[in-house]
This record gives sequence, structure tokens and C-alpha cells, in this order.
Amino acid sequence: MTNNGIISGKVLDPFAGSGTALFAANEAGIDADGIELLPIGQQIILARRCLERESSAKDFAALKKCVKERPWHQAETKAILLKLRITDGAYPQETLESIERYMGA
Repeated sequence: MTNNGIISGKVLDPFAGSGTALFAANEAGIDADGIELLPIGQQIILARRCLERESSAKDFAALKKCVKERPWHQAETKAILLKLRITDGAYPQETLESIERYMGA
């Protein structure tokens, strides 16, 4: 943002995705709000916020263990991913099933 001469103001990102613009604005001291309908984007933003602001060594150890073990790959329980018209069909079937296993793990 500062590379483009933006040093103040507010950012509204209506398609926040993984939150790149939101985090860049925050690092530049600019207020930012974002909207993201897809759960995977919401999870990425939440995870990054937690890691940057509220994490401890114990949290990092738990995250490292989760990445190594990938419990969602073996999960038999699935949580149904709710859909809106705008998000219906956003993921291929295999990806949708992986997300639902992740949410159910």
C-alpha cells in the first residue's frame, strides 16, 4: 500500500479471500474491513489473526502437530458446508468433501 502512496484512509475489501489486503492495510496502520463468504477464506483469515496476535509456543506446537498429522484426512465425520447461491459450485466435489471432513474433524 505504501508503495502506491496510500498512507491513510480506510480499506473495504468486499471479496477478502485470504485477507491479503486486510493484513497489508493493518501493517501500514490503515483501518481495514473485509467480507468473505467462502469458509476457507474465513478460516485462513482467522488462523492468521490468531497466529499474529494471540498465539503462544503451545499454540504453535499444536498447529505443527495438526499440519503433520492432518486429522481431517482420516475423519469419517463430515460437517455440511452451507451454501448460498453465490457460493454454490465454488468448489470441485473432491475439494468440497475435503473441506467438510476438515470441518468435521
